[in-house]
Amino acid sequence: MKSVPSLKLELDVGWAHYAGSDALSVMQKYRDRLVLLHLKDVNKGAPRSHCFTAIGEGDLPPAAVLKEAASLPRLEKNGILIDQDRSEGDLLSDLERGAKNVYSLLGI
Repeated sequence: MKSVPSLKLELDVGWAHYAGSDALSVMQKYRDRLVLLHLKDVNKGAPRSHCFTAIGEGDLPPAAVLKEAASLPRLEKNGILIDQDRSEGDLLSDLERGAKNVYSLLGI
């Protein structure tokens, strides 16, 4: 990445967390390259096929992620996407609950 200074990064914090990375550390390390974030929550100990859950109901610290996102200098105006790959429950219900959890954290 050092050889291409103009390279931008889109980070899926849920997958980063599931893979064993500290999503906040990744965000901090690449803060000058991050332009998009996929905000997704996971239950890290669950099997991959059932690891996703509504944002705020898993292992990822959404308040800390949102706080860090607010400080990213290159994050695009609409650069945070609420995402859900699959779900044990109803996918749309999980997305709605996750959005409500995010809105609550943001005071909306």
